[in-house]
Amino acid sequence: MNAVIFAVYEKRDGRVGDLLLLKQIASPATIHAALKKLLARGLITLRKAPDSRAKYVELTELGLKRYNDLAKAAGK
Repeated sequence: MNAVIFAVYEKRDGRVGDLLLLKQIASPATIHAALKKLLARGLITLRKAPDSRAKYVELTELGLKRYNDLAKAAGK
């Protein structure tokens, strides 16, 4: 979820393929499973690129709220 947040705050799109390459976080299979869980919980959405080959991950309102709530709790 942090990688998605950073992509949103940096005003760039977070492509699913790019997120799967973040080997310093976890294996591609683990990242894929996490994305599926975030999608099922309504925390992210997937948007197809204009060329329909790539998918972009975007936070939903709920996802952004949850992230902000966690950030506040961690700051205490």
